[in-house]
Amino acid sequence: MIYVDTERTIFFRGAWRRHVHCTADSLVELHQMMQQWGIPPRAFHDKPGLPHYDLFDEAIEFVLNQGALQVVRREFIRLAKLCR
Repeated sequence: MIYVDTERTIFFRGAWRRHVHCTADSLVELHQMMQQWGIPPRAFHDKPGLPHYDLFDEAIEFVLNQGALQVVRREFIRLAKLCR
């Protein structure tokens, strides 16, 4: 399963943009789905205990329409810590 956290608006590269983090049950699944969906590898952050991709604007709707599950931030952090 692919998960995204609660959407927020941030100032990024000179503009206000909608932003979420994206993780999965496993790193293999996460990387496979992001590649399949055309999300570039540079969007991946291999933070200890919190591996995730950053998604912006249209990519948010796309992954949600593909079946990603949106969860509250606390649940997202718990799930990301389990992603191996």
